Amino acid sequence: MTSAFLRKLLTLDLEEKILNSGLVAVLVGVLSPWMSGRTSLIDEGDSAFSGLGFHTSFIGLAVFCIALYTLLITLVPLFGKSALIRREYRATVRLLATGATTMLIVAALSVLVNITLQSPGMEIRFGAYLALIGSIVATLYAYLEHRDEHRKAARAFFQHPEERAEEAKNPEPSTKE
Repeated sequence: MTSAFLRKLLTLDLEEKILNSGLVAVLVGVLSPWMSGRTSLIDEGDSAFSGLGFHTSFIGLAVFCIALYTLLITLVPLFGKSALIRREYRATVRLLATGATTMLIVAALSVLVNITLQSPGMEIRFGAYLALIGSIVATLYAYLEHRDEHRKAARAFFQHPEERAEEAKNPEPSTKE
């Protein structure tokens, strides 16, 4: 079971692998520390908060759920189950979901920056940056996949059925220079 899953995972396109790696980075980033330091001047010890804690807990939870759902769009069919989203809507849903995670992480970072400006003992940690970079990478590759999907649909729409049949019979030879 796991060897078949790994084989299917390795046969994914490079863009698909990068998109899913970005989503995994978002999930790891949300679980990593986003904020650390003294919460007040009276506190003696430092505290660390992940994306699921402190003032950004609801945003972190939303980012985690959206990134997990977007990752499951790829992983569920690899396990042999039925797809969560139809193939023609997959690129659009991924673009909207990854765009939403990017906007939510930027909103959370704006809250964290405001807190660090008010509390000199607090600092933003690597988890927030990891989640932001992973989300931007996933959004970029979701956009590229969405654009490619629309380009293929436009070509299929404007191509005559007889031309498609001829291309299937006689594929063009590659020109190497």
